[in-house]
Amino acid sequence: PASGDAEWKMEDLDGSIMRFNEIEGVVLFHKMTRSYWVSEFKGGGTPPDCASEDGVYGIGSPGGNCDTCPFAKFGSGKNNSQACRQVKQIFLMKEGELLPTLINLSPINSEKATTFFLRLLSRKDLGFNEVIIKLVMTPDKSNSGFDYGDVKFVMVEEIPEDVRPEIKKLTDMFSDHLGDTLEAAYSETVESKSDLAGGVEPEVSTEEVPEF
Repeated sequence: PASGDAEWKMEDLDGSIMRFNEIEGVVLFHKMTRSYWVSEFKGGGTPPDCASEDGVYGIGSPGGNCDTCPFAKFGSGKNNSQACRQVKQIFLMKEGELLPTLINLSPINSEKATTFFLRLLSRKDLGFNEVIIKLVMTPDKSNSGFDYGDVKFVMVEEIPEDVRPEIKKLTDMFSDHLGDTLEAAYSETVESKSDLAGGVEPEVSTEEVPEF
């Protein structure tokens, strides 16, 4: 994708490409992950040499505790980035759809998501899956001079209390099933056009989760 274009794109059922910079729905689940490639990652289906499904402990080479791993330190990658890519995954259920959409957030946007969820809890006593939110992506530039898609998180409205138990059931169901097998079976990919040549900001992408 071209650098600096702040939008997501997704292939529709008829093969056409849909482009958008806003997405709205309910967060069913979110987690932090990490991926490390010994050779420079250039996309495609090349599996990482080391990966962490919880952002805490890596499996592979070098493996082990992510906090103490030298490849998780800023400066270990290009342009003062992390050699091991840190990505926050958000599973967002959109209105009218049966399965959630996976949104991969870069480190900067990951921090914003965490802050937003904490503010929901501290200011309104609401969990991340008790509100409808909107994600809006706009062009921005990092301190290192790289263009990327900056994601803003906006609360749209609270979910009625009588509906929340059903949402929690969905959260429990998907959180129990998310793992390596599921993530290897994504049927559609939605990737942003905020791909940065230096890797300071990993691309923001969304992917459709397949039916179980």
